[in-house]
Amino acid sequence: MIPTYEDLQHRFASAGLSARGGFHPQSAGSLPDIGGRPVQTMIMLGFTGTQNWPAFASSAEFRDGRANPLDRWSMRVIDALAVELEGRAFYPSDGPPWWPFQRWARRALALHASPLGVLIDRRFGLWHSYRGALALPVEIDLPAPLSWPNPCTSCEAKPCLNTCPVGAVQPAAFAVDACRSYVRTTATCSAGCVARRSCPVGAEHAYTATQAQFYMRAFAGTDAVHIQVENPNQPDVIALLEASDAYMAQLYPAESNHLLDVRSLSRPEVTFLVARIDGRALGCGAVVRSEHGWAELKRMFVAPAARGNNVGRRLLQQLEAAAAEHGMTALRLETGTQQPEALALYRSAGFTEIGPFGDYRADPLSLFMEKRLPGRQ
Repeated sequence: MIPTYEDLQHRFASAGLSARGGFHPQSAGSLPDIGGRPVQTMIMLGFTGTQNWPAFASSAEFRDGRANPLDRWSMRVIDALAVELEGRAFYPSDGPPWWPFQRWARRALALHASPLGVLIDRRFGLWHSYRGALALPVEIDLPAPLSWPNPCTSCEAKPCLNTCPVGAVQPAAFAVDACRSYVRTTATCSAGCVARRSCPVGAEHAYTATQAQFYMRAFAGTDAVHIQVENPNQPDVIALLEASDAYMAQLYPAESNHLLDVRSLSRPEVTFLVARIDGRALGCGAVVRSEHGWAELKRMFVAPAARGNNVGRRLLQQLEAAAAEHGMTALRLETGTQQPEALALYRSAGFTEIGPFGDYRADPLSLFMEKRLPGRQ
């Protein structure tokens, strides 16, 4: 039995995808056969607004820490659909040669080009994306695209052309390199493209902060975080530590700050890690091993430009591993009451509150925490 387009819409929705229209190839020979049968219908699949995001965000790919999680999720889900429907999957990442996804998208739906280079949709505006296409060897009746005028042509204000902080959006071109460099080094766009958010079309479907941050990290390549043991006595690392000092001085009086200097961080009982993105030192942390079988977490700091990229969590995980490798039974820390983000990170990682330890004394601005290290008692 040949499914209807509505049947397919429901099936794709149950898998976490939106059907984005389709078309009948004018020349079957332009696409590979499906088991010797020509392609008769091409269905576009993607994300629209925020409605598909939860399916991906709850997936194993989203949580496993490996590269290209969204591409891997898309391929797993759409490949399974292709097997079920006896079709063939195509992806924007296939190639070279690359499949003409933008051309396919405009055949499937009445979309218009925007100055941002993103196709603009009548309902969702700029808040949609394509995860793949599914070719089928049967002809399915498809809804005709609803034509509508290009809103960018009649938009007099054109906010997308004058809100980009680096001027990357221009009428004739989009300066990809300038945009990517800016996103990598500042926090202004960490919650999403400012120019994109300025467009009034489909604004009610704008991505959530978490979703936008994920896409911006993928665009900027900031998922390529390199963490390794380094000497703290380096100019860029010293600058990072000084930024940490300044931040802490804004929050607490000097007597409530317990910061190790570069000389102390260079001692043999200290493991000092630096997180780099594109070679820039944007995060650091240390563990100081004690003679009593526990280690202390010190100098945890992530520069504002790298926040929202899980740098702090990844640093913490590697510091825990470093302490365990040296035979430590627990990891302890002192942190301040005025840092809710840090407290949330530590609690979510399994740290629980304890009393003052070592040379610390009770302080209303301090909290003391401990985590038993896995596999050690």
